[in-house]
Amino acid sequence: MSFLVRLGDEVSIDVAAKRQGQNYVTEVRRRGDVRRVIGVVVPQNSEIRSVRLDGERVDATLVRTARGLEVRVSAGRGSGVAELRVTIR
Repeated sequence: MSFLVRLGDEVSIDVAAKRQGQNYVTEVRRRGDVRRVIGVVVPQNSEIRSVRLDGERVDATLVRTARGLEVRVSAGRGSGVAELRVTIR
């Protein structure tokens, strides 16, 4: 799944999400100076094995929602591409 969100004349983000077995991947491409929090929703009772942002282990905020367990990380400010990969057991 992929979609484009315009946030003004010079700012936009492209978001793509996919599942690969036990891996949930969200990729965000931002154009313009944008502060990002990237997330992915995994099944409610999932055990998180690892959370990586651009290949590096990071701490995440976990939020239980009606949709499942939301995993959120801060990706800082600026332009460019970031990939969040959450692996469950």
